[in-house]
Amino acid sequence: MGEESNKNKAELLEVLTNVEVKAPKLEAMGQEIVRAARQAKDAATFEREVISRVPNDDSLPKVQWEFETARWRDWDVAADVVLRVRSDVRSFVAVSTAAYAGVSLGAVDCIQWPDCSETDRKAIEHAALRLHQVVDRPMIAEEARLAMRRLSLDVRSAPMRPPIEHFEEALGAIERPILGEGGPVSVLVTLRECIDAAVTEMMRRRRVQEPAKTFEAKILSLGQHCGLPSLPDGHFDRLAADGKKLMDDLSAGKQHVASRERLIELFNDGVLYLKALLDSIDAQRLRVP
Repeated sequence: MGEESNKNKAELLEVLTNVEVKAPKLEAMGQEIVRAARQAKDAATFEREVISRVPNDDSLPKVQWEFETARWRDWDVAADVVLRVRSDVRSFVAVSTAAYAGVSLGAVDCIQWPDCSETDRKAIEHAALRLHQVVDRPMIAEEARLAMRRLSLDVRSAPMRPPIEHFEEALGAIERPILGEGGPVSVLVTLRECIDAAVTEMMRRRRVQEPAKTFEAKILSLGQHCGLPSLPDGHFDRLAADGKKLMDDLSAGKQHVASRERLIELFNDGVLYLKALLDSIDAQRLRVP
Protein backbone atom coordinates (compact mmCIF):
# COMPACT_ATOMS: atom_id res chain seq x y z
CA MET A 1 0.00 0.00 0.00
CA GLY A 2 2.86 2.37 0.87
CA GLU A 3 4.60 1.83 -2.46
CA GLU A 4 1.33 2.19 -4.38
CA SER A 5 0.44 5.42 -2.56
CA ASN A 6 3.79 6.94 -3.61
CA LYS A 7 3.60 5.79 -7.24
CA ASN A 8 2.96 9.28 -8.63
CA LYS A 9 5.77 10.78 -6.56
CA ALA A 10 8.21 8.09 -7.70
CA GLU A 11 7.22 8.56 -11.35
CA LEU A 12 7.73 12.33 -11.21
CA LEU A 13 11.07 11.98 -9.41
CA GLU A 14 12.22 9.54 -12.09
CA VAL A 15 11.33 12.00 -14.85
CA LEU A 16 13.11 14.82 -12.99
CA THR A 17 16.21 12.64 -12.71
CA ASN A 18 16.17 12.15 -16.49
CA VAL A 19 15.95 15.93 -16.96
CA GLU A 20 18.86 16.53 -14.60
CA VAL A 21 20.96 14.00 -16.53
CA LYS A 22 20.10 15.22 -20.03
CA ALA A 23 20.10 18.98 -19.43
CA PRO A 24 23.91 19.24 -18.85
CA LYS A 25 24.51 17.20 -22.02
CA LEU A 26 22.34 19.58 -24.04
CA GLU A 27 24.07 22.56 -22.44
CA ALA A 28 27.48 21.14 -23.39
CA MET A 29 26.28 20.53 -26.96
CA GLY A 30 25.04 24.09 -27.22
CA GLN A 31 28.29 25.51 -25.90
CA GLU A 32 30.26 23.35 -28.33
CA ILE A 33 28.18 24.61 -31.27
CA VAL A 34 28.69 28.22 -30.12
CA ARG A 35 32.46 27.75 -29.89
CA ALA A 36 32.65 26.04 -33.29
CA ALA A 37 30.49 28.70 -34.95
CA ARG A 38 32.60 31.51 -33.52
CA GLN A 39 35.80 29.81 -34.65
CA ALA A 40 34.42 29.36 -38.17
CA LYS A 41 33.26 32.96 -38.30
CA ASP A 42 36.67 34.27 -37.17
CA ALA A 43 38.51 32.02 -39.63
CA ALA A 44 36.19 32.98 -42.50
CA THR A 45 36.62 36.68 -41.72
CA PHE A 46 40.39 36.28 -41.75
CA GLU A 47 40.40 34.31 -45.01
CA ARG A 48 38.07 36.84 -46.64
CA GLU A 49 40.54 39.59 -45.68
CA VAL A 50 43.38 37.62 -47.27
CA ILE A 51 41.58 36.43 -50.40
CA SER A 52 40.09 39.85 -51.14
CA ARG A 53 43.66 41.11 -51.54
CA VAL A 54 44.68 38.41 -54.02
CA PRO A 55 44.90 40.18 -57.41
CA ASN A 56 43.33 37.41 -59.55
CA ASP A 57 42.91 33.65 -60.05
CA ASP A 58 46.40 33.34 -61.55
CA SER A 59 47.97 34.51 -58.28
CA LEU A 60 47.34 31.12 -56.65
CA PRO A 61 47.58 27.57 -58.00
CA LYS A 62 44.28 26.11 -59.20
CA VAL A 63 44.55 23.30 -56.68
CA GLN A 64 44.71 25.80 -53.82
CA TRP A 65 41.57 27.58 -54.98
CA GLU A 66 39.78 24.24 -55.15
CA PHE A 67 41.12 23.16 -51.76
CA GLU A 68 40.01 26.31 -49.93
CA THR A 69 36.63 26.41 -51.68
CA ALA A 70 35.98 22.76 -50.77
CA ARG A 71 36.93 23.44 -47.14
CA TRP A 72 34.27 26.10 -46.72
CA ARG A 73 31.69 24.35 -48.87
CA ASP A 74 31.94 21.36 -46.51
CA TRP A 75 31.37 23.72 -43.58
CA ASP A 76 28.34 25.23 -45.34
CA VAL A 77 26.81 21.80 -45.89
CA ALA A 78 27.48 20.76 -42.29
CA ALA A 79 25.91 23.98 -41.02
CA ASP A 80 22.76 23.35 -43.08
CA VAL A 81 22.39 19.94 -41.41
CA VAL A 82 22.45 21.60 -37.97
CA LEU A 83 20.13 24.41 -39.05
CA ARG A 84 17.55 21.91 -40.30
CA VAL A 85 16.79 21.00 -36.69
CA ARG A 86 15.92 24.64 -35.93
CA SER A 87 12.21 23.89 -35.59
CA ASP A 88 12.97 21.14 -33.08
CA VAL A 89 15.24 23.49 -31.17
CA ARG A 90 12.52 26.16 -31.07
CA SER A 91 10.08 23.61 -29.68
CA PHE A 92 12.62 22.52 -27.07
CA VAL A 93 13.15 26.14 -26.03
CA ALA A 94 9.39 26.70 -25.76
CA VAL A 95 8.89 23.56 -23.66
CA SER A 96 11.87 24.41 -21.43
CA THR A 97 10.74 27.99 -20.80
CA ALA A 98 7.18 26.84 -20.15
CA ALA A 99 8.41 24.26 -17.63
CA TYR A 100 10.51 26.87 -15.82
CA ALA A 101 7.65 29.38 -15.76
CA GLY A 102 5.16 26.78 -14.53
CA VAL A 103 7.42 25.52 -11.73
CA SER A 104 8.31 29.07 -10.71
CA LEU A 105 4.63 30.08 -10.63
CA GLY A 106 3.86 27.17 -8.31
CA ALA A 107 6.84 27.69 -6.00
CA VAL A 108 4.91 29.82 -3.49
CA ASP A 109 1.97 27.40 -3.37
CA CYS A 110 4.23 24.53 -2.30
CA ILE A 111 4.76 25.97 1.18
CA GLN A 112 0.99 26.12 1.69
CA TRP A 113 0.52 22.35 1.66
CA PRO A 114 -1.57 21.44 4.74
CA ASP A 115 0.83 18.71 5.91
CA CYS A 116 4.05 20.65 5.18
CA SER A 117 6.30 20.67 8.24
CA GLU A 118 8.21 23.77 9.31
CA THR A 119 11.48 22.14 8.27
CA ASP A 120 10.12 21.25 4.84
CA ARG A 121 8.57 24.70 4.46
CA LYS A 122 11.89 26.44 5.13
CA ALA A 123 13.72 24.07 2.77
CA ILE A 124 11.19 24.80 0.00
CA GLU A 125 11.40 28.55 0.64
CA HIS A 126 15.19 28.35 0.33
CA ALA A 127 14.93 26.33 -2.90
CA ALA A 128 12.38 28.81 -4.29
CA LEU A 129 14.71 31.67 -3.46
CA ARG A 130 17.56 29.99 -5.37
CA LEU A 131 15.23 29.34 -8.32
CA HIS A 132 14.21 33.00 -8.54
CA GLN A 133 17.73 34.32 -7.98
CA VAL A 134 19.10 32.69 -11.14
CA VAL A 135 16.58 34.46 -13.39
CA ASP A 136 18.39 36.92 -15.64
CA ARG A 137 15.65 39.53 -16.10
CA PRO A 138 17.48 41.68 -18.69
CA MET A 139 18.09 38.58 -20.81
CA ILE A 140 14.55 37.18 -20.62
CA ALA A 141 13.12 40.66 -21.17
CA GLU A 142 15.15 41.03 -24.36
CA GLU A 143 14.13 37.54 -25.50
CA ALA A 144 10.46 38.36 -24.87
CA ARG A 145 10.90 41.62 -26.78
CA LEU A 146 12.42 39.77 -29.75
CA ALA A 147 9.61 37.20 -29.66
CA MET A 148 7.02 39.98 -29.81
CA ARG A 149 8.75 41.51 -32.78
CA ARG A 150 8.95 38.10 -34.51
CA LEU A 151 5.18 37.82 -34.20
CA SER A 152 4.63 41.49 -35.19
CA LEU A 153 3.25 42.33 -31.75
CA ASP A 154 5.09 45.63 -31.98
CA VAL A 155 2.75 46.78 -34.77
CA ARG A 156 -0.12 49.08 -33.84
CA SER A 157 -3.56 47.71 -34.63
CA ALA A 158 -5.89 50.69 -34.26
CA PRO A 159 -7.33 51.60 -31.89
CA MET A 160 -5.37 49.28 -29.57
CA ARG A 161 -1.84 49.89 -28.32
CA PRO A 162 0.61 47.21 -29.48
CA PRO A 163 1.45 44.66 -26.76
CA ILE A 164 5.11 45.65 -26.80
CA GLU A 165 4.21 49.14 -25.53
CA HIS A 166 2.54 47.63 -22.46
CA PHE A 167 5.62 45.46 -21.99
CA GLU A 168 8.05 48.36 -22.13
CA GLU A 169 5.87 50.31 -19.70
CA ALA A 170 5.81 47.44 -17.19
CA LEU A 171 9.54 46.84 -17.59
CA GLY A 172 10.25 50.51 -16.99
CA ALA A 173 8.09 50.48 -13.86
CA ILE A 174 9.95 47.50 -12.34
CA GLU A 175 13.42 48.78 -13.26
CA ARG A 176 12.83 52.45 -12.42
CA PRO A 177 10.28 52.46 -9.57
CA ILE A 178 8.83 55.83 -8.71
CA LEU A 179 6.58 54.97 -5.78
CA GLY A 180 7.48 53.27 -2.49
CA GLU A 181 7.81 49.54 -3.08
CA GLY A 182 7.97 49.88 -6.84
CA GLY A 183 4.30 50.47 -7.66
CA PRO A 184 2.62 47.02 -7.81
CA VAL A 185 -0.28 48.45 -9.80
CA SER A 186 1.92 50.05 -12.46
CA VAL A 187 4.02 46.87 -12.71
CA LEU A 188 1.61 43.96 -12.36
CA VAL A 189 -1.49 45.44 -13.96
CA THR A 190 0.50 46.69 -16.93
CA LEU A 191 2.20 43.30 -17.39
CA ARG A 192 -1.22 41.63 -17.23
CA GLU A 193 -2.45 44.07 -19.89
CA CYS A 194 0.58 43.18 -22.02
CA ILE A 195 -0.16 39.44 -21.88
CA ASP A 196 -3.86 40.02 -22.49
CA ALA A 197 -3.13 42.33 -25.43
CA ALA A 198 -0.72 39.79 -26.95
CA VAL A 199 -3.28 37.00 -26.66
CA THR A 200 -6.06 39.21 -28.05
CA GLU A 201 -3.99 40.27 -31.04
CA MET A 202 -2.91 36.73 -31.88
CA MET A 203 -6.53 35.58 -31.55
CA ARG A 204 -7.55 38.30 -34.01
CA ARG A 205 -4.92 37.11 -36.46
CA ARG A 206 -5.82 33.40 -36.36
CA ARG A 207 -6.53 32.06 -39.82
CA VAL A 208 -9.41 30.07 -38.35
CA GLN A 209 -11.80 32.00 -36.12
CA GLU A 210 -13.79 30.23 -33.39
CA PRO A 211 -15.43 31.32 -30.12
CA ALA A 212 -13.11 31.39 -27.09
CA LYS A 213 -14.28 33.41 -24.10
CA THR A 214 -12.02 32.41 -21.21
CA PHE A 215 -8.25 32.90 -21.01
CA GLU A 216 -7.72 29.14 -21.02
CA ALA A 217 -9.93 28.69 -24.07
CA LYS A 218 -8.01 31.38 -25.95
CA ILE A 219 -4.66 29.71 -25.22
CA LEU A 220 -5.99 26.33 -26.34
CA SER A 221 -7.36 27.89 -29.54
CA LEU A 222 -3.99 29.51 -30.26
CA GLY A 223 -2.32 26.17 -29.73
CA GLN A 224 -4.68 24.40 -32.10
CA HIS A 225 -4.49 26.96 -34.90
CA CYS A 226 -1.17 28.80 -34.41
CA GLY A 227 1.12 26.56 -32.35
CA LEU A 228 4.38 25.04 -33.54
CA PRO A 229 3.49 21.66 -35.08
CA SER A 230 6.39 19.91 -33.35
CA LEU A 231 5.30 20.75 -29.80
CA PRO A 232 4.27 17.78 -27.62
CA ASP A 233 0.66 16.98 -26.84
CA GLY A 234 -0.54 18.75 -23.72
CA HIS A 235 1.87 21.67 -24.07
CA PHE A 236 -0.88 24.26 -24.56
CA ASP A 237 -3.05 22.61 -21.90
CA ARG A 238 -0.29 23.34 -19.40
CA LEU A 239 0.21 26.85 -20.79
CA ALA A 240 -3.52 27.47 -20.37
CA ALA A 241 -3.56 26.29 -16.75
CA ASP A 242 -0.36 28.13 -15.81
CA GLY A 243 -1.54 31.26 -17.60
CA LYS A 244 -4.85 31.30 -15.75
CA LYS A 245 -2.99 31.09 -12.43
CA LEU A 246 -0.57 33.82 -13.51
CA MET A 247 -3.32 36.21 -14.58
CA ASP A 248 -5.10 35.65 -11.27
CA ASP A 249 -1.83 36.22 -9.36
CA LEU A 250 -1.14 39.42 -11.31
CA SER A 251 -4.63 40.71 -10.52
CA ALA A 252 -4.38 39.83 -6.83
CA GLY A 253 -0.78 41.01 -6.58
CA LYS A 254 -1.68 44.68 -6.91
CA GLN A 255 -3.28 44.40 -3.45
CA HIS A 256 -1.45 41.54 -1.75
CA VAL A 257 2.23 41.79 -2.79
CA ALA A 258 4.03 42.12 0.53
CA SER A 259 7.53 43.08 -0.58
CA ARG A 260 9.65 44.40 -3.42
CA GLU A 261 11.25 40.94 -3.67
CA ARG A 262 7.89 39.24 -4.22
CA LEU A 263 6.93 41.89 -6.76
CA ILE A 264 10.10 41.14 -8.74
CA GLU A 265 9.49 37.38 -8.52
CA LEU A 266 5.95 37.74 -9.84
CA PHE A 267 7.07 40.08 -12.61
CA ASN A 268 9.80 37.63 -13.65
CA ASP A 269 7.26 34.79 -13.66
CA GLY A 270 5.03 36.85 -15.93
CA VAL A 271 7.81 37.59 -18.40
CA LEU A 272 8.89 33.94 -18.43
CA TYR A 273 5.32 32.87 -19.15
CA LEU A 274 4.94 35.46 -21.90
CA LYS A 275 8.16 34.27 -23.53
CA ALA A 276 7.08 30.61 -23.26
CA LEU A 277 3.74 31.40 -24.91
CA LEU A 278 5.25 33.46 -27.73
CA ASP A 279 8.00 30.88 -28.34
CA SER A 280 5.23 28.31 -28.84
CA ILE A 281 3.57 30.24 -31.69
CA ASP A 282 4.37 29.71 -35.36
CA ALA A 283 4.46 33.13 -37.04
CA GLN A 284 3.61 31.52 -40.39
CA ARG A 285 0.25 30.41 -39.00
CA LEU A 286 -0.78 33.97 -38.13
CA ARG A 287 -2.24 36.46 -40.58
CA VAL A 288 -0.22 39.59 -41.17
CA PRO A 289 -1.27 42.56 -38.96
